[in-house]
Amino acid sequence: MNEMRIGKLCVENYKSLKNVELEFNGNSNIFIGKNNSGKSTVIDVIMFISEMALHGSVQSLLNSRGGYKEVVFGKLIDNEITLNLEILLSEEDKKFLFSKLFLQDISFENFKNDISSKIKYECKLINDKLLGQENLYIYVKNQEILYSRGFWNKEGSYSIEIVENFADGCKNGNWNFKFVGGGSPPTSILYCHKNH
Repeated sequence: MNEMRIGKLCVENYKSLKNVELEFNGNSNIFIGKNNSGKSTVIDVIMFISEMALHGSVQSLLNSRGGYKEVVFGKLIDNEITLNLEILLSEEDKKFLFSKLFLQDISFENFKNDISSKIKYECKLINDKLLGQENLYIYVKNQEILYSRGFWNKEGSYSIEIVENFADGCKNGNWNFKFVGGGSPPTSILYCHKNH
């Protein structure tokens, strides 16, 4: 999955970004603005989301940035931080997902036609004691489907639920969830199994 591109970034209450929505275009994007206008913060948000999605260690990410108070807009610790990243999928990305989802009773052509060329990763940080949640959405027949839902607690433990039978969901709209333990959505998407 090395051809994925960022389509859109939405940020609320992260550092100097109170409420920002950015659309990305193609392979290259240029940020132009005065000093302290948020250019570097946009890059930091993308790095933050990437590291969190891959490693799931929110507390260490916050600590490396000085803690929640240093990351939240205006240092107002009662504010929630919400980060949304829309990722665009190439056909190769779809092939990769198809191969990892164990979809024995659905063809790749059907999968490719039903699945949109975007997925959305969303995370919410509540404060330094309640670290929030993350969700991964997949678009099936233009309908936004919550594919996985993860939660952190104040001790830093993490649990996650994912769609139990993706093929059944695609065919019948039956989206049941099961608990699969720790992991973050981009990892857990590889562990979606069929009902036995």
